[in-house]
Amino acid sequence: MKLSVSIVARRGKKWYIGFLKDQEFVMTKEVKKLSDVKEASSYITLRQHLKKKKKDLKHEKTILKQANFDKIYVLTRPIDPTVEEFESYWWSDLNKVCKDCVKSCKQSSKVKLVSCGRQEKP
Repeated sequence: MKLSVSIVARRGKKWYIGFLKDQEFVMTKEVKKLSDVKEASSYITLRQHLKKKKKDLKHEKTILKQANFDKIYVLTRPIDPTVEEFESYWWSDLNKVCKDCVKSCKQSSKVKLVSCGRQEKP
């Protein structure tokens, strides 16, 4: 299953912040405990993330096993992101004004878009 998200994850007694892309983990840094992350970002469980993205919840165990983690939390905002990690975060959801438009000039949901003169419905 393809998955590109910023995460905080536990392996044994250690916690890591990083980016998970197709079950390959790129570590940004190590933290002492999960609550250390709350200052920079909020998070949801991997299961909640899969449910939100309408993915099969059976993938949770497979992802944990392949990434070699005991627990994974998906960050709502990446911490010290790489360029790829930031792009994944920025384009993870399109602006609601752009979702129904046939044009290719889509904007991220993180942008406050009040109106668009180019908008064209299908």
